[in-house]
Amino acid sequence: VDISWSSDNKNVISDYGYVTRPESDGNNVTVNLVATISYGTREITKEFTLIVLKMGKFTLSNVDEYFAEGYPKAKIENQRVIVTIKLIKPAEVYMTGINWGEYESTVKGVLHGHTNFRIDGDEKNKDTSPADYIGYTNITNAEEVEIETNMYYYTGEDITINFIIRDDDYMSKDVTKLFMAADTAPAEYNYGPNFGYAYLNDNADKIYLWSMDLLDTDSAPEPSAFSLSRNYNYDESCGTVTGVKLHNNEEKKISWIELSVTDIKSADKEHLSVSYEKQEGKLMDIAGNECQWINNNVWETSVDIKSVLLYQGDSRESELYITLADNVNYWWHHLENEDFVITNNGKPVSNKSIHSMTYGRLEGTIGFTCDKIDSTDMDLEIRFNPSSNIKDWAFEDLQEIKYDGEIIILPTFIEDDITAQYDGTEHKLIITFAENYYLWDYYVPSCGFSIELDGKEYIIRSSINYCEDNVITISLGEDIPDLTGKKITLTYSPTCEDMYDITFREIPSFGPIDVETEPPPHVVG
Repeated sequence: VDISWSSDNKNVISDYGYVTRPESDGNNVTVNLVATISYGTREITKEFTLIVLKMGKFTLSNVDEYFAEGYPKAKIENQRVIVTIKLIKPAEVYMTGINWGEYESTVKGVLHGHTNFRIDGDEKNKDTSPADYIGYTNITNAEEVEIETNMYYYTGEDITINFIIRDDDYMSKDVTKLFMAADTAPAEYNYGPNFGYAYLNDNADKIYLWSMDLLDTDSAPEPSAFSLSRNYNYDESCGTVTGVKLHNNEEKKISWIELSVTDIKSADKEHLSVSYEKQEGKLMDIAGNECQWINNNVWETSVDIKSVLLYQGDSRESELYITLADNVNYWWHHLENEDFVITNNGKPVSNKSIHSMTYGRLEGTIGFTCDKIDSTDMDLEIRFNPSSNIKDWAFEDLQEIKYDGEIIILPTFIEDDITAQYDGTEHKLIITFAENYYLWDYYVPSCGFSIELDGKEYIIRSSINYCEDNVITISLGEDIPDLTGKKITLTYSPTCEDMYDITFREIPSFGPIDVETEPPPHVVG
């Protein structure tokens, strides 16, 4: 039996079932659909009448008296969230935004750049998540100001934007909240499944593209929709896609595309990329949303031990932190302490329990407690000995690996080891901890930092844009003046999530510490 559909208003409901809702200032629209059902030479039709509701509007609450009537506003253009502000007189506006739910913040929370509560139906739960968008603008006149945020609309997700006003001694008593329900966004922004990682197997005859969106496994595109090229240069073909299969693992809520490929040369593997040109009605998620595009680097699968860190611990136990470069497929299988074999001076070391795991595409770290290891009398041998069911991202078995590098001894926290420097050319702070004092770089909050200049406190609410080993870099916002040559101090006192080292020990409050603000001397050569 075949069923096809025809719509009398394809701009609202297409023949493929895609719905574009009328704008909020428009009207509900009636659409007539005709289903044609055919079996062999027999054919019947059935008519349906549907009413497509217009989109809802964003809602405002606790609007500050400084806002002009009808402001602030928000809209979505090209999937980006746009905020429009108009004040009745000049002032500073501080903003935070979350694009995956409804949240509330206190005045202090907005200043520091984080939320305070998550709204889930009628429930209000404490949640101090860092904001996705941390904005600031200094309004100097009564003109309308349009601000393009760094937030995108994602299918089915609510958007919350919070505002507070500062004007000399004036500070908002309440947070102005703008809430956009998920149905406020136009339907055309349902961009379908997203594929983040792509991997080539050892035989160079399969490429796997991974997603966290479950797929309609009957919507596989034609192989010709995919192209392989060298660094996205489509004039340099690097092979051919000959087959496409779509797979789901509903238990783990993950999916992948399996591409059969040929003619990939060894010299092209390092620079290989895969692209997908949209085919109508193909490569859809289970809700029927089509994938719009794919442009991904293709990685080879190779796993190695990148580093081993030792924390001495108390008199009874030590802790080991082992980082695997390129990582196992952590969407499919998490590492266990039994996957590592450790000896010290030829004697087995017991891996007692896992207490931390962090994963990324490029690497993953597993931390576990073990027998006490004395670094003054240590000859450690560490092997990654994976079980047979552990696969890499291309579904291939992992091999045993022996670590031949240095064992790094982790120091304890000492405030006197911390230094800070201001880079005036890029308006950023560089904070350096003791050598080998590794930070947990997957999440380092900036909302706990502040500086003092001429007796005035400036809260650092911009984002950590770089964290590597013992160094973090913070880009400063427009609300903080140029600090070159000024006498300033830095303080860390977390108000949101805490900062941790790689052992998941909380870094205590510290400061004030002096910040070096003088530019380096110019060297004439």
